[in-house]
Amino acid sequence: MKENVLQRLIITTLEQAGYLVVRIHAGRLKFNGSWLRLAPEGFPDLLVVGHCLLEVKADGGELSDAQKRMHGSIRRVGGRVATVRSVAEALAAVKGGTGG
Repeated sequence: MKENVLQRLIITTLEQAGYLVVRIHAGRLKFNGSWLRLAPEGFPDLLVVGHCLLEVKADGGELSDAQKRMHGSIRRVGGRVATVRSVAEALAAVKGGTGG
């Protein structure tokens, strides 16, 4: 399954379960001839408000070095972040299970 399809499925499932999910876009975007800075490089894909951050990866997808550094930074300040590869993993992470 493609990562963007999995991401939409996770968002839909979590929202139907009553969670507030925000898709976070990282990097830069060219707009009106200027570069807009979005979230910092490596920031996780989804914020499940009040619960955790989720990095969605398709089967075989690996974290980039920037993502590994960002996840470490989030954990150092007490945040919860998990890398998930399925809806079941996303639900477990939100409910307090461990995430990679």
